[in-house]
Order: sequence, then C-alpha cells, then structure tokens
Amino acid sequence: DSTGGAALPGRGHARLLVDGREAGRLYGPWGYVPAGTRTLTVRLHADDHTAWAVSGTPVQATVRLDAAATSPPPPKLAPTTPTGRTVDITVSGSTVAPPPSRIELKKGERLTLRVTSDRADTLHVHGYDRELPLSPGTPATLTLTVDRNGLFEVETHGSGLLLTQLVVR
Repeated sequence: DSTGGAALPGRGHARLLVDGREAGRLYGPWGYVPAGTRTLTVRLHADDHTAWAVSGTPVQATVRLDAAATSPPPPKLAPTTPTGRTVDITVSGSTVAPPPSRIELKKGERLTLRVTSDRADTLHVHGYDRELPLSPGTPATLTLTVDRNGLFEVETHGSGLLLTQLVVR
C-alpha cells in the first residue's frame, strides 16, 4: 500500500492528455476520449504523482486518433440509492465546497457522493472508473463500495476540478 508514501515500482497510474491537455487519469484498463480527431498521449506516473522516467525522459506514448476510429463513450451509470456514509459537494464556477480534502475510508465501506454543480459536467471517481452526468442545479448521487486500497481522486471531467480524494485502507 503506497497511500501517502513514496513511489513504488510497478504501481501508479497513467495520465491521459488529449490534444496536449490533461484530460484525466487512468487506473484501470479503459478511459474516455471525447469524439473527434485527437492527439492522445499517455504518460506514466507513480502513486506519489511523480512521472516515471528513463534517463530523465518521461515514459509516455503519443498517437493520433482518427475521428472514424473513436468509439462511443462508455454507458453512463444511473444514480443509486444512497446508503452508508454520504458526502455533499457543491461546485460553483471554479469553487468547490467544502474545499478539496482527503476522505479516509475503510476497505469495504460504502460511500455516497452527492454533487450539485452550476453547469453541465461529468463526475468521475478515478480508480473505480465510475462516472455520472451532472446537470446544472440538480444534485447527482453516486454510491460505491470502496473495495481496493489506495488514493483515488474524485473530479469533474469538463471543468477538470478536483472535488476530493478518497484514501482507502
């Protein structure tokens, strides 16, 4: 378990850059890329967020995606019934309330995130590959069981705001 510790060989995540801008982080076998012709770069990072490098050069790969080769986004998950611990988060412009922090959870605990945004966006829980559309002014609820140890970011995809981090032990 490398939560809060130094980089461990063989552990970490990939940062996804679409057209040169960071679009998200990949902790599993799939990710979402917006439709259209894109330049996609994947750069490897350790759990402590340092870039893995060889002789000072980041470990990364870049490829151009043709619009015809892109696949549709994964299906959106419907809201689930809140149970267990609930965290309410509000997004207004570029302000997140309460301010981003770390939520300590025990492995196997259920967590409900209830997020209200002032704009259309997508809520995403990294490491669990869970996402939910956000509609302006309407609370969106996502419930999950945290079943793996680590540090996982919760963010909005469109605005790229960090909402909180989940620390699962």
